[in-house]
Amino acid sequence: MRRYEYQGPVALRAMQSLASRVFPEAGGRHSGDLAWAAACAESAPDTRLTALWTVGEVTAAWGWLESPDELTMQVDPAHPDLADEVLAWA
Repeated sequence: MRRYEYQGPVALRAMQSLASRVFPEAGGRHSGDLAWAAACAESAPDTRLTALWTVGEVTAAWGWLESPDELTMQVDPAHPDLADEVLAWA
C-alpha cells in the first residue's frame, strides 16, 4: 500500500477509477461528481486537501477534506482496513 497527496488531473483520474469500480454498490461519489467537485474546488485550492492510497497500481481509497470540517472518502470494499488509514490522515 502507498499513500500520496493529490497532484492534479492524474490523481483525479485515479479517484474516478475507484469510483467507477465501486459505485453504486459501495456508495460515495461517482466519477462525474468528482470531476464537478474538483472543477469547483479550483477556485479555492486551500480547501482541497486530498490523498490517495494504492495497492499495486490500483487506487484502493481516497480522502478529500473539502472544508476543514468535512471529509469525503471512498474505500474499495476489498480493502476495508484503509478506512482507518483515511480517517487517521484526515
